[in-house]
Amino acid sequence: MFCARCGQQIADASEICPLCGREANIHLPPQPEPASYISRATAPGQPALLSSAFREELQGVRGWLLWFCIVTAILTPLGNAGALMRFAAAGSPWTLYYGVLVTFSLLVGVSVWRTMPSAISVVKAYFISFAAWELARITYVVITGPGQGLDTQMVLRIRTLVWITIWAAYFHKSQRVRATFGRNL
Repeated sequence: MFCARCGQQIADASEICPLCGREANIHLPPQPEPASYISRATAPGQPALLSSAFREELQGVRGWLLWFCIVTAILTPLGNAGALMRFAAAGSPWTLYYGVLVTFSLLVGVSVWRTMPSAISVVKAYFISFAAWELARITYVVITGPGQGLDTQMVLRIRTLVWITIWAAYFHKSQRVRATFGRNL
């Protein structure tokens, strides 16, 4: 071993360095764990955001996360089922769009509801695909000329983009999403 004071090689069992006469090992006092910036911001008696008690309190599908599941897995498919049946009866190619919308919404809502490991990836694909679809439809209307300005369909497309933006921000910042799935969007 080497002396911690003078750096010379000495016998392994030496507690005092025979060369410099000082203690061969340096004993440092135990260092407290650094407090995270989050735990300092919490009030006394409140669990720190990174503590296991805090994560357990936020785990699970409740609050806004539950509302997302209800909207995505139940209300969106029910709201589009009528259009799916109308277009299917007419033999329209829009049947495929509404079929994908209903199926994808069910898949996303159920995967989040059941807290599946792939849920965050599925939600990300859902947001990206529908945002891209709505942007393409808006661009098409703008390029071809809407005629009378903002029609009802354009308002619905913009509303869908706002909806996607709000939910994507929630999944990106939510502590409940992080505690439940281990990561954010």
